[in-house]
Amino acid sequence: PEWLANPQFSPDGRLVMVPRKVGEVWAADSMRVFETATGKVVRDLDTPGNQVTDAEFTPDGKSVLVGTAT
Repeated sequence: PEWLANPQFSPDGRLVMVPRKVGEVWAADSMRVFETATGKVVRDLDTPGNQVTDAEFTPDGKSVLVGTAT
C-alpha cells in the first residue's frame, strides 16, 4: 500500500512507525516503532499471516491502530 512509503509519526513527534525490514525485504506483516530522538527501537508490531493495510497512532500517542487484510 502507498501509505507504507511514508513514516507515521506520533502526535507529539517522539515516535515514528515504519514497515519492518527483514533482510532485504520489507515485511508486509510487521511494523517497527522508533524513538525519533535516539533511533532506539521501542516496539515491533507483528501481525503474522496478515498484511498490514493501514496503521496510525491514536491521538494521545499511547497506542497504535493497525488494519490488516487476511
